[in-house]
Amino acid sequence: MQSLQGGRRNYFHPWIKVALAVSILLVFSASAAWGTDVLFVVGKAKLNGGDRAIKNSLESFGLTVTVMDDDDVQDYDVINADKIDLIFISKTVYSKKVGDMFAKALIPVICSEPWLFDDLGMTGRYENTDYGYNKWRRKTSKLQIIDPDHPLAAGLEGWVKVSCRRFKMGWGVPSDDAIKIASLKNASDKFAIFAYEADSNMPGLDKPAPARRVGLFLDNHAARRLTSDGEALLDAAIEWTLGIERHQALMITGSHWLRSGDRELKKRLEQKGFKVTIKSDRSSRTADAVGKELIVLSESAYSKRVNTKFRDVEVPVICTEPYLFDDMGMTGPYARRDYGHARRQKHITIIDPDHPLTAGLKGDVKVSYRSFTMGWGVPHRNAALVATVPDHPDLATIFAYEPKDAMFGLRASSDVPFEAPARRVGLFLFRNTGRTLTPDGWALFDAAVDWAFAAPEAVPEVEFWADVDSIEEGQEVTLNWETRNADIVEIELQIETRNAYTVGVDQYIGPVEVNGSIVLQPDATTTYTLTASGTGGTVSASVRVEVLFPSPSIVFTATPEVVNPEEGLAMESIPFTEETGFANPEEGAAQESNASSPDVAFIKPGESAKLEWTSSSAEFAVIAPDIGGVNLEGALSVSPPASTTYTLMMAGPGGTVSAKAKVVVEDFFAIKREDHPVEFKTLTFTPDGSPNYYSTCQEDATEFPVDPAGGTLIPLNGNLSYAGINLEAGAQILFYGQTYPGFYAGRYGYITFGSGDVDHTERLYDHFRLPRISGVFDDLLPTADAVSWKQLADRVVVTYDGAQKWGIPGTVNFQIEMFFDGVIRLTLLRIDAGMVGNGITGISAGNGQPPRSFTGSLPDAYMSCNTVCVGDFNADGAMDELDRAVFDAEFPRDDCRTEPCQADFDADGDVDEYDWEVFEINFGRTDCPI
Repeated sequence: MQSLQGGRRNYFHPWIKVALAVSILLVFSASAAWGTDVLFVVGKAKLNGGDRAIKNSLESFGLTVTVMDDDDVQDYDVINADKIDLIFISKTVYSKKVGDMFAKALIPVICSEPWLFDDLGMTGRYENTDYGYNKWRRKTSKLQIIDPDHPLAAGLEGWVKVSCRRFKMGWGVPSDDAIKIASLKNASDKFAIFAYEADSNMPGLDKPAPARRVGLFLDNHAARRLTSDGEALLDAAIEWTLGIERHQALMITGSHWLRSGDRELKKRLEQKGFKVTIKSDRSSRTADAVGKELIVLSESAYSKRVNTKFRDVEVPVICTEPYLFDDMGMTGPYARRDYGHARRQKHITIIDPDHPLTAGLKGDVKVSYRSFTMGWGVPHRNAALVATVPDHPDLATIFAYEPKDAMFGLRASSDVPFEAPARRVGLFLFRNTGRTLTPDGWALFDAAVDWAFAAPEAVPEVEFWADVDSIEEGQEVTLNWETRNADIVEIELQIETRNAYTVGVDQYIGPVEVNGSIVLQPDATTTYTLTASGTGGTVSASVRVEVLFPSPSIVFTATPEVVNPEEGLAMESIPFTEETGFANPEEGAAQESNASSPDVAFIKPGESAKLEWTSSSAEFAVIAPDIGGVNLEGALSVSPPASTTYTLMMAGPGGTVSAKAKVVVEDFFAIKREDHPVEFKTLTFTPDGSPNYYSTCQEDATEFPVDPAGGTLIPLNGNLSYAGINLEAGAQILFYGQTYPGFYAGRYGYITFGSGDVDHTERLYDHFRLPRISGVFDDLLPTADAVSWKQLADRVVVTYDGAQKWGIPGTVNFQIEMFFDGVIRLTLLRIDAGMVGNGITGISAGNGQPPRSFTGSLPDAYMSCNTVCVGDFNADGAMDELDRAVFDAEFPRDDCRTEPCQADFDADGDVDEYDWEVFEINFGRTDCPI
């Protein structure tokens, strides 16, 4: 990375110096202290090297410095010097000429002449006791910081070398009210830096300090030999005395002893209002970036010493060392391909004249009066490419990254691509180019500093609220908002879904004032979103206003349209409740008729029942199953083939409610197989307290629910027509409201209770003569191993597996499960053709022949046991709010033919009112198959 270095000859012509001076004046007139006047009191108007260095430091703040010889002090009207903002008294003055001229000045004073400390009232009056300086035998270049937290300490601590040569360091012994910053070596009571706040007590005045006062350690020539720490302490004294808060910049260079080019860059930064901290490449640490607002990595720094120290800092960085571009993630890793130097260059080519980094320049721009080795890089495609090496459009001499722009490499200890932590600028400067830059070259440097340092645009802030969270239908709500840093404010709204006819829709109120309020009367629950946009970005805030509607209420009843109390079975009728269905049969009151409760109608097959309903605060009504949408009030006649529970569901702005009414169709649960040859089916009879005592459902079957293997054989062959079975462990079977400690298994395909039976004539009369469960009641002849029984924890099971019939080939296969809670389940598998003619399948209470109108049950009319929950999207067995969220996300849609919809239950390509109806009917179920 070696390159040729130029000599020290000054190549500036007089007109160039004038141009630079004008440029600097124009660029830095807005610095923090611009327009402030300083009276610099010296021993001779022709300044020595030390006083010139002090004057340069003052001017680096943009201060206007008036130099006054100590011979002229007596003629100066300091009391009325209202145009002076600071008095700096040099060590070169003769103390007796100045005396107490400035003791009562209402102007801040910095004094480096110890023999004036007493005249200014800053110490006692005895020389070498209250003030003085180290004699020549005790010259020093170091002092000890004792209050590192004070701004006057410039962030330094401990022993600090302030000069490259030892000198006679001034000191004073201030009062207890003084701010004591640094003391001499081996003399902790003698202070090289101390200060007084305005209105604090000073030992040599009869009144408080009229303004800030600072005692500073400099001698006649020390200022021109200051180290970077010494310069920092001088700058800190000026800043604190004037109350200046400068921006903090960190400059990484090849050495504490700055090259001429680095000195020019530092000076330029100081003229722009920065306090520049210099760190060498060897001593620099990542922690040096703390508290800094800009970092400049000089080309003079050795890249291997800096490496990635400042890659991840969230501080803007200007990098002029191309061999650090890869370490900073600004280019790829390969020298002379991703970054490098172009020798003997004076110009750059602007390729993005609209970018602020161009300083308004265009085309080929001369940046240096001398040829120099120009740095270049090949940045990421996300970077702003501003200027290139002439005739080399791929070699960028000015390029930049915004915060969060993708860069090269990965984040530390991760696989995440690296992003710019703050603004980054790659700049073409070589190590000594700072002293040969043209005005355009300086303009580009200034543009880089201004752009990198520029504070981000303020992000808009929003406060958005409603005077109430909820209102009744017809009431008004007031929306209020306050914004900051916003130029455009807009309000949108979304009306939430109420029911099938009120769909969530987006609407637009439009632009509004940046601060204000608006009165609205929403007719449904609405979310209002306010969006504020400004130069710093866009932010949004939302307010939800709930519109409260009364919940729908409904009355739903079922009554028989024909009540014909023929002579028949004594049956129980127990009120139906939505929570539990029919009440527990054992808790109900037996009635000797088939009368109906208000929400249960008991009818005979072929008869009809009337469903009636009224409602309030509803907008939509559906009755299921098989009926669909209905008016909000009405009645209709139904004649179901089997017992059916009807659900009336109504929706309104206030929500959804439902009610149930049951039409119980008289059934004696006996299937004549010649009419309905049931096989590969399971019939389940569940006690429900209805006049039928049981409700029935059916489902397909391919195997027995209980494996008969391991059961006890019942030898129903030869002359044995039935066998009595006693249950174990005190178990009992509940059947038609009666309990039995055992049962009788008959060879003819049935089970009886109370006594066995030898009847093999499969007539309805014979079936109903005893309490009986007929799997296949027929003239069977089981083999010795065809019938078995097994007792389980919750049931007893009897299986006829391969039972035969006299003289007919083939087998009958069925299983009877008698649960101890009263549920009966019949499973019929294969029944060979011709095996059964007039057989009977079903159950009997044993009350004798039913009415003549009963000619057999209709199994095809029975509801399915395995009722699918349409809309149980997550298959958790419950139709709950999780499923509603899925449905609401798709309702309404009309694009299901191109994008599949989970909620398009009828597969018609839309998620519409029908699908909503199906979902609402099933909503709330907890018995869904998993």
